[in-house]
Amino acid sequence: MLVDTGKVEYKGQIGSSFYFSVISESTHQVLFRIKAEKWMCDCEFTSISEKDCSHILACKHWLNLKKNSKLMNKKEIKTESVK
Repeated sequence: MLVDTGKVEYKGQIGSSFYFSVISESTHQVLFRIKAEKWMCDCEFTSISEKDCSHILACKHWLNLKKNSKLMNKKEIKTESVK
């Protein structure tokens, strides 16, 4: 998977959108509009399909990993403070 091989790069947040670059056969730009909850990618698949492309799926997976990582860190901090 693209995330597991380090091919998803989070570029940052501008306004209410997250920006990513995803490297596959070529580099694709992926955008997530937070308020609209809408994903966009510049690849050909996305332009002809309403389904998520592999680049969008990789970014979603990356976000889930980061979210879960933050939750784990909070649990560890709470556990350490109780001891």
